[in-house]
Amino acid sequence: MSRSASFFQKYWFARGYSDRLIYASKEPPSIDMVEYVEELTNTNILNEYDQGYDQAEKDKVNNIV
Repeated sequence: MSRSASFFQKYWFARGYSDRLIYASKEPPSIDMVEYVEELTNTNILNEYDQGYDQAEKDKVNNIV
């Protein structure tokens, strides 16, 4: 079963977003997972996770969520 880069981008963005809103702690993907997905899809999921986490932080500050 193959997954597209878009799937991984959306998943890790959402994971970072929810980690900030629900847990307020970071649990980024492991280095092995980052390397595997980057090799498979040429996508850095750690960046996606960080962007989701940062967006949730901005939304909380601006009372959007």
